[in-house]
Amino acid sequence: EKPWIQDDITRDEQIIIREISWLAGRTDEATQERMVDVATSIAGMPFLDDVTFVEAPAVMALNRMSSHMYQDIFRTIISHPKVQDGITDQEAKVIAVLRTPMYREPEVIPLLLDGLDGTNGVYVEDRIIQLPLTGETLLTIVRTEDQVTASMDFLEHAVRFNERFMATPLPTNYVAVYFGPNAGQTYTAHNWWTHMAMGSDRDGPEWKANVFAHEVGHYYFRSPGPRWIHEGAAEIIAFVSEYERVGSPLETYLNPPCDDIKTLPASDPDEHKRCAYFLGGSFFIDLYRTLGEDAFLQGFRSLYHLRIAGDPNCDYYWECAELNVYHVIEAFTTNLAEEDVEKFREVLVKWYGYLP
Repeated sequence: EKPWIQDDITRDEQIIIREISWLAGRTDEATQERMVDVATSIAGMPFLDDVTFVEAPAVMALNRMSSHMYQDIFRTIISHPKVQDGITDQEAKVIAVLRTPMYREPEVIPLLLDGLDGTNGVYVEDRIIQLPLTGETLLTIVRTEDQVTASMDFLEHAVRFNERFMATPLPTNYVAVYFGPNAGQTYTAHNWWTHMAMGSDRDGPEWKANVFAHEVGHYYFRSPGPRWIHEGAAEIIAFVSEYERVGSPLETYLNPPCDDIKTLPASDPDEHKRCAYFLGGSFFIDLYRTLGEDAFLQGFRSLYHLRIAGDPNCDYYWECAELNVYHVIEAFTTNLAEEDVEKFREVLVKWYGYLP
């Protein structure tokens, strides 16, 4: 019955249809009828009268929160009076960020639910921008503190830079950041696709501006695949973004905690993450400085296109190609001048190690 389903199905509309169908089936036989009712109720809410920016992220968040592990929290959310009344476009912006507190600070969920409409301790800042390739894009910041900082400017710069650096549209036209008291307790920041999350202490300081560019970079480079590739790719984006913004130097990390990428420790997840982050970042930074921007971007953009394998919608369903070192080699040796290929191989051996 939705007017937007009567014509061609867009990317975001496809996501909404798929996520709602998954939501209806995400249960056991005892509660199947109840979950179908919940999914049908959500489909009829005001925020889905049309599809513009936040609708797909909000539906995706609701579906992810309905997993069996978080059923109690999900029931709390869907039974809240403001949700029962029907989620509005404004309230959908808060719904879309609820996965962060669900995982990391569930004590904040009652506050966020009471303030779904941007009142009662929840503060929503919006900015619509026009991007050359992506088109009209909505930037949103959701806070639990009443303040306006430079974060929106950092976010806009990061979004504009990423699109220009990659020379391809962002995989989304809705980019949101949630700042919560404990949102960054496990990571400095995290990109959930529905939104990015950071601790409240990172809301505004200029020395944290690079985090925005890094996390927006994960819209292009993210799992599946080895951490050193998608974290390293996000790092080079952040470094060049800050070089453009304030002239920060493009320096590799000093004394990385591991010898090379090939021998990343598998037994210690924390050590593996640190090594992948520093070595992957250093590899791409060194490659950028060695090849120069034009040759580097040719290979880097080719790597992204190998990742999506001709289907940019794969970002939404984790069906992209699982990149590995051989994809990196293919991307940076195909169509490059022989002298650049040799430079690439030297940098690869330096940071990755010798290939078999």
